[in-house]
Amino acid sequence: QMRFDEEGNIVIDEASLVVTAGTLAGDDLLLQSMPAVEVGVNHVSSSSFRTREKSKRWTPEETEQFYEALSKFGTDFSLVQTAMPGRTRKMIKLKYVKEERMCPHRIDAALRRRVEITPADVNRAASASSRRLASRTAPVATAKMGAGSTPASKTAGRVSPRDGTD
Repeated sequence: QMRFDEEGNIVIDEASLVVTAGTLAGDDLLLQSMPAVEVGVNHVSSSSFRTREKSKRWTPEETEQFYEALSKFGTDFSLVQTAMPGRTRKMIKLKYVKEERMCPHRIDAALRRRVEITPADVNRAASASSRRLASRTAPVATAKMGAGSTPASKTAGRVSPRDGTD
């Protein structure tokens, strides 16, 4: 606690810095046993509440499918993910890193060999991309504008940072 001394200066009350547990019985302070506090036990952090999806082992068929998708889409793992249902982008990226470490010649061969992308691949990638986009965006409530104000008048004179146009 802080207090003021006779000259009006702020002074820390030394007695308030020490904590004692107990109850007042008459004039004696009876100390009670306090539980021991262990630092670091039952540590909680933001990772404690993270839901982690367990990765299953890659079958030889899935590995071949991975190399085929790598030949089609290159290292764009979001597109590779569209060819591999049941695998996340992170799983595919980790597979790439592991395969690059274990079989770099095979990764190089897959990236050099370009396989033609079929219209079915494009459609599958487009639908997967639109599903991901729809799941990320929440409906946005439109604000009511005052009388005489239009969206064009709100943005008039502003320059878009991306391309320099409205």
